[in-house]
Amino acid sequence: MATVLATEPACLGIEILRHADDPDRILLHERWTDREAYEGPHMNTPHLREFIAGAPAFLAGPPEISIWRGR
Repeated sequence: MATVLATEPACLGIEILRHADDPDRILLHERWTDREAYEGPHMNTPHLREFIAGAPAFLAGPPEISIWRGR
């Protein structure tokens, strides 16, 4: 998370939330300047590739990624 914030200026913030009734469920909420920055350069960074490769060791399943818009 710190690497993304320090090296990717298009990332406006990252927040980790836990489900109120199931603390094993987490939501990683990321804010980006635009969708293209997230889907393009960010998805191809070495630190994200490393995270994805290591995720099965600490996640119960693959992440569900969805794109949301503010008003």
